[in-house]
Amino acid sequence: PAGEWAGYAWGITSSAIDGLVIAEKIIAKYLMR
Repeated sequence: PAGEWAGYAWGITSSAIDGLVIAEKIIAKYLMR
């Protein structure tokens, strides 16, 4: 079903976004030193 694929794709996308946000915070802290 398309719904399952949509949910799966959204799960990957949301996880990727969370990863980018965390990486951005880490990079910001590193550059702020």
